[in-house]
Amino acid sequence: MQPTKPYRDFSEFLTQRFPFKVQKISINAGFTCPNRDGSKGRGGCTYCNNQSFSPG
Repeated sequence: MQPTKPYRDFSEFLTQRFPFKVQKISINAGFTCPNRDGSKGRGGCTYCNNQSFSPG
């Protein structure tokens, strides 16, 4: 028996909400990266996939 977590994972929510696999996709909306120089945080951008990044 696994201990109960005091929170609900987002992946658990998606699994219960949708009867199929949900994936994140990258789209090019023509915006620049708000954290391109790294001054806003560390570890990369949450919203971008750096492997698919194509500078304009």
